[in-house]
Amino acid sequence: MSDDHQASSNLDHGFDLFRYLRKKLVKCRYVMMKRALPCCNSKKALSSINPLPLILKDFVLDGTNEIPAEILQLSKLVSLVLYSNPLKLHKSGLKSIAEKLTNLEELVLSEVDISSTIPSILANLSSLTTIFLRDCGLHGEFPTGIFQLPNLKSLSVRFNPKLTGHVPEFNRSSPFENLRLAGASFSGKLPDSMGNLQSLYYLDVDSCNFSGPIPLSFANLTKLTYLDLSNNNFNRGTLSWVELKVLILQSNGLYGFIGKLETIPRFPKLQVIDVSNNNIRGKLPYEYFQIWKSMQSFDIGNLMYMQANIQMQKYPSNGWLMPSYAYSMTLTNKGIKTEYSRIQDFFVAIDLLGNKFEGEIPKIWGNLKVLHMLNLSNNILTSFIPLSLATLTNLESLDLSQNMLVGEIPPQLVELTFLAFLNVAHNNFTGPIPQGKQFLTFQNNSFDGNVELCGSPLSKRCANSEHPPTPTSNFEAKQGSEFPFEFDWKVVVMVYGCGFIVGVSVGQIIIKRKSSGRFINSFAIGHPAGRVKWRRRQK
Repeated sequence: MSDDHQASSNLDHGFDLFRYLRKKLVKCRYVMMKRALPCCNSKKALSSINPLPLILKDFVLDGTNEIPAEILQLSKLVSLVLYSNPLKLHKSGLKSIAEKLTNLEELVLSEVDISSTIPSILANLSSLTTIFLRDCGLHGEFPTGIFQLPNLKSLSVRFNPKLTGHVPEFNRSSPFENLRLAGASFSGKLPDSMGNLQSLYYLDVDSCNFSGPIPLSFANLTKLTYLDLSNNNFNRGTLSWVELKVLILQSNGLYGFIGKLETIPRFPKLQVIDVSNNNIRGKLPYEYFQIWKSMQSFDIGNLMYMQANIQMQKYPSNGWLMPSYAYSMTLTNKGIKTEYSRIQDFFVAIDLLGNKFEGEIPKIWGNLKVLHMLNLSNNILTSFIPLSLATLTNLESLDLSQNMLVGEIPPQLVELTFLAFLNVAHNNFTGPIPQGKQFLTFQNNSFDGNVELCGSPLSKRCANSEHPPTPTSNFEAKQGSEFPFEFDWKVVVMVYGCGFIVGVSVGQIIIKRKSSGRFINSFAIGHPAGRVKWRRRQK
């Protein structure tokens, strides 16, 4: 095995299984075993092995690529981790694992081709703390007993669209911390007893078929840092979390007005908010952004990713390394649906695209000094671009298109040296386009639909006497569609202390299914103003 494959092991003597695997492995990035393995043909010897983890990452077996049956002889195995591998598990493989490896604490088979149902016997493995079965071709009904395993902390069955099921009741002793059902066909209502999951910090039910209200008991989820309720049919609910960092309620038919902020500070740690493609109307809620302190400053000495990205982390009980999944999400950035496969702690984004926000862009938004992405496109915003936006020196993407903004584009925006994307098309801007620095990189389509704009890259040259024309109005057109009700923001999305109280349909779009040609963002580690590096993911 070459050094490029980064194989590592901790073996003392008698490594028959390891030798067997080594002969079969075509390439391998990571192999780890806690200790040496005696002869695989000796059932007595195998049964006497102390608990050990077996982690195989990114490896390819010759022949059929089926997971070796010899692994099932490791009756004392506590961790079976086979992920990011082009492997297959035979039809009864999950059942065999549940029957033979009864001491398992971690079962990670993400992206292994299982193509079967999940056997109910898996719910008998009471020692399980982690189950990751992401993108495995699972189908049929998910056994509800698995949700109620007494030690289960992390469950991911994302991207198994033929897997159905519902979420059962939870008791107060449930240790759940991480629940990811996105892209599976779960349905029904989320039970009120989910409020008992007081250790829950990550909840992702994007693109399921849930309906009904968001339980009021969600207010008890005080450790929640990441929430994805998108593309469901929730109709109301009260949301309130002090620790929340990422909240995305995209494409859920939310409608109503924004009320005044209460006096209690709310969501002080929020860094990403996406309520795009809803029907929220009213003025932009500048008071909320004024108190979201995590959008205003960062700790440069303590930069890290929001969770680790499929990296080896220490396994608490034995000190061995286990994989951990990154926070990931999908936002419309630079005009493209972009999947962020990992999110650095300093990443800050606001996406209000596709609503009916009106009025001016608040000057106070210039205080959001660490903002990386701002998308206000396709609203009914009027007035000028505030000069304070020129102080957002970390801004990489600014989309103000499809509004009714007027006046000149402030030349001070040229100083936004990290601005890689700008779209001010289809407004009523006038006068010369600022020249120099990043503005030299923007194409015509960034400025289309502003008939009184002039200067490069447009073909229209600027005259010496440019006077801002009276702006044409498409306000009536955008106001044409009325809503059946008009709710105060307290019923739609009320931030912090009282939380986001959501009306009609609340959801969040965070993690999209893999698709060919998707974009993956990888932010530079180190300086918070690091430029975004883009690469197209290959199939």
